[in-house]
Amino acid sequence: MAKQAAPWLILLLLVAFAAGLLPISPSAVATGSMEPEIAPGDLAIIDKTACDRLEEGDIIQFKRDGYTVIHRIVDISQTEQGETVFTTKGDANNAPDTQAVPLEDVVGRYLFCIPKAGWPSLWIGSLFR
Repeated sequence: MAKQAAPWLILLLLVAFAAGLLPISPSAVATGSMEPEIAPGDLAIIDKTACDRLEEGDIIQFKRDGYTVIHRIVDISQTEQGETVFTTKGDANNAPDTQAVPLEDVVGRYLFCIPKAGWPSLWIGSLFR
C-alpha cells in the first residue's frame, strides 16, 4: 500500500511546491538584471519565511507594479513612520532601484537557482500574453 501512495505523495508535493503553497517556492527569472549570479531562464528558489532576517547583501524577491522582481539589498533604512524599507539593485544594473521596497512587499529571500529550469514556465507564460 505504501509503494502505491509514494508516487501520489511526490506528485502532491510537486504541485504544492509549484503552486507556492510550501515555505519555499519557485520563480522563473525573465530578465538579466541579476547576471551573472542569476540568468534569464533560471528557476530561482525563494524562502518565503525569511523576511524577518534580511540583511544587506541578501537577494530578495518583491512585488512591484504587478510583477515580482529579484534584486539584491544594498541598504536597509527606516521611514519617518519607523517602517523598514530596502534599497535594492540588480547586480547587472548601473544604479540602485529608484523606489524603496517596504517590508510588506517582500515575498522572500533567494536561496539558490536551478539553471535554465525556468524556461518552460516563461515559454508557457508567453503564450497567454
